[in-house]
Amino acid sequence: MIIYTGRFQPFHKGHLGLVHTLIEMYPQETICLAVIKNVPIQHADGFDSFANKQLASQRNPFNCMVTLRLIEHVLCDEQLHNNVVVTLLPRPSMETWNVISNMFDCDRTWVFTQNSIVTDEWENKKCAFFHKQGEKTMRIRIQKFIEGTDIRNAIARKNYDLLKTMLPEPILNYIQYGQL
Repeated sequence: MIIYTGRFQPFHKGHLGLVHTLIEMYPQETICLAVIKNVPIQHADGFDSFANKQLASQRNPFNCMVTLRLIEHVLCDEQLHNNVVVTLLPRPSMETWNVISNMFDCDRTWVFTQNSIVTDEWENKKCAFFHKQGEKTMRIRIQKFIEGTDIRNAIARKNYDLLKTMLPEPILNYIQYGQL
């Protein structure tokens, strides 16, 4: 199983493009999009402390269940629902690792992006954390054309013309009209 994790706030055309790439690279594998659900971490140090800071600074337009449903609609719209599954995943940490490792009773590879323009410290730390857990990880070079912050700002400004260039249609419809 190939597992691509993220908050997907919101799931945009860049994410969708990576899903298509993964399907092309691994046509015989199940691709799993794992939507991260932030959970309280009792003893935050090292990776967990960094994750707390990273995730606390983000503005999420949707809760994780809405995000999951929106991604499912995009996958159906793109006719990818037979190749790709979506699930919730507790935020990876030492406290949640037993739950995560038991969720997937299979050979798994975790996908992380590697921005070809700038170094993304957060992606590096996530990849290192999974690697320390004995997991297989894969880095895929991307060139970011879409930033979640830009999308969230466009949502706040109701700039639907700009959002149309960055979001799959089912997500844009949900933002504009509140319907799936």
